[in-house]
Amino acid sequence: SGILAVRILALTRDANRLLSILFEPRDETIHRAAIDGLTSIANSSLVAAESIRAGLETRLPEAESDLMMPLLLGLTDAQAADPVVAEELMGMLNSERLATRTLAIYRMEQRTKDRRGYHPESELSRRREAIRRWQRYFEQNSGVLVP
Repeated sequence: SGILAVRILALTRDANRLLSILFEPRDETIHRAAIDGLTSIANSSLVAAESIRAGLETRLPEAESDLMMPLLLGLTDAQAADPVVAEELMGMLNSERLATRTLAIYRMEQRTKDRRGYHPESELSRRREAIRRWQRYFEQNSGVLVP
């Protein structure tokens, strides 16, 4: 299966191929497995994290890779309670890039246990409806992902 192949890439620490999978049009479960693998690799050493950052920088504009790298490392409690991070996540949900949207909603869902109907592969109009639900959530939650 595709997920098994992605897990093997994670075990063999093949960050470059995991990044390639993340940026290919794949099923969300495959993308999430690639994110998990990249997170594991990035958190294993500074050298591995820098290698992944370099891989992101070859695939994305600098501003976008600067947003994605901390999320690949995982969302800390402090980040989840930061209104600036919440604003960045909302912007990522609006991204034209599927990988960016998938990473943002994956981290948001991990923290809140809800995706509010947001599916990164959905057409723009359906994503907008879910983004409005997220905006209401943030408005009711003092502008942060978790209090």
